[in-house]
Amino acid sequence: MRIVLFNTSSRRFGDGSEVTYLPSRADDWDSTAALFPEHEIIYVAVNLGLFWLDIKNNKVAIKPKNVRYVIVEDKATVEEIAELIISLNPSVAIASSVTGSYIDWNPIMDSLVAEVLEKRGVKTIWQKTSTSFACFDKWQTHLALRELGLNVAKAVFVDKKLFWKEKTDPAISINIYREYVLHRIKELTLPIIIKSTVGTGSIDMKIAESFEQAIEILNDESSANYDVIVEEFLQGEAFGTEIHGAMGNYHVLPPFSLSINASGISDGHNNVKFGPVTNEKYKISKLQESLHRLAEAFGFVGSAQLDLVFYKDEWYIIEINARYSGMTLTTAIAEGRSTFTIYVESLLGSPVDYSKMENLKYVVNFKIPAQDDETLSDIYAFPNVQAINQYTIVNPGSEVPSKFCEVVFGRLDTKEELIEGLKALKKAFPEIISSTTVEEAEKLAKNG
Repeated sequence: MRIVLFNTSSRRFGDGSEVTYLPSRADDWDSTAALFPEHEIIYVAVNLGLFWLDIKNNKVAIKPKNVRYVIVEDKATVEEIAELIISLNPSVAIASSVTGSYIDWNPIMDSLVAEVLEKRGVKTIWQKTSTSFACFDKWQTHLALRELGLNVAKAVFVDKKLFWKEKTDPAISINIYREYVLHRIKELTLPIIIKSTVGTGSIDMKIAESFEQAIEILNDESSANYDVIVEEFLQGEAFGTEIHGAMGNYHVLPPFSLSINASGISDGHNNVKFGPVTNEKYKISKLQESLHRLAEAFGFVGSAQLDLVFYKDEWYIIEINARYSGMTLTTAIAEGRSTFTIYVESLLGSPVDYSKMENLKYVVNFKIPAQDDETLSDIYAFPNVQAINQYTIVNPGSEVPSKFCEVVFGRLDTKEELIEGLKALKKAFPEIISSTTVEEAEKLAKNG
């Protein structure tokens, strides 16, 4: 069988962008291919496939021996991408979406490509465009979750054009929409979070401790580009988890604990992740049952990530990222498989049920300052360091790169082994591994 995995991307990279993966993505691809020697795997990516390829100086630096890459022009249309995939004569195509840049809309393009493939008679494993769009627009996500009877924070949607309508139409004496929105916001319990409906990560997210502060944020014309959600800030414990697989074959992982910053938010570029969490005070079985129902309703494919809060003895869903996420590598290592294997097994099935704790091991994900290649190799050689990802991303028109480095450590049988091993890593690299990282991991492990 010829299996084609594909994803699109709307992001461009400036000169000097590169990603260092240990193990290399090429090795990960080859390890996946080795598990399925009877199948041929081809990967189709738009614009260098961030997160899935080894990139140096804006070029693919290392290629696997047993998986073929096909790189697509960054301005290719839905029809052009579909035509290219069809030309590869796939037995089946699998959409494998990745995150976007600022606007989290890449899965929509993948779903549109899949629509065309299906109409052209290509068997395709994909999530419906309606699911991709619902997860792209946080207000649509909120409405869909509420319709399913799942817990969400009380929230108000703000259409920014209507909110500012009196400034563009002198015939309006009073903005009734604005009055309505402000009235509803006053009914929310403080503090509240104000965030874009379409942004990725925690970009432009703001916390208001008072109604007056919320008005000040909403009145800021510099933030008027996108519609926003004004949402009650549930100050509970922060978690994330992932759902792997496809319709009829879902693995709903237990939750993973996330550290929070001084503002009470879990920032993916700075937090510590620990898991899986096994403490039954969190009603994990009940959570997994709810999320399995959610997966069947949404029809996820491959990997979907959820931000969760445990608040007043109940689980609340804050956000869904129906794509490869900042948690996918960590959860894959807890499972003991490659991220790419997750997608192939979404098609072929898995002999292991990763919803069950006995099939998982403990891991911790943490951040370190960017390092040179030699230092990264030294850290990677330390016992139980499972993976290192270092991103150096230059945005077009900017000379200052954005640098981000994460380490996944563990895959151990007990929390105690995990923490002792992390302390040994800190001792070996005292200037790189911070004391705060160890303290946060220890706190999360003790509680979870």
